[in-house]
Amino acid sequence: MWLANAHARLDRAVYALYGWPEDLPDEEVLKGLLALNRERSGPEGSG
Repeated sequence: MWLANAHARLDRAVYALYGWPEDLPDEEVLKGLLALNRERSGPEGSG
């Protein structure tokens, strides 16, 4: 039970960090993370 609670707390913290709603579907989370990764990788990561 404590592990599930820890995961839930971590999820809430990550959503808050990125300014995402807590009920964001997993697919949208992955899309958001991919977009952030591409943005941070710069021009060399686009090709």
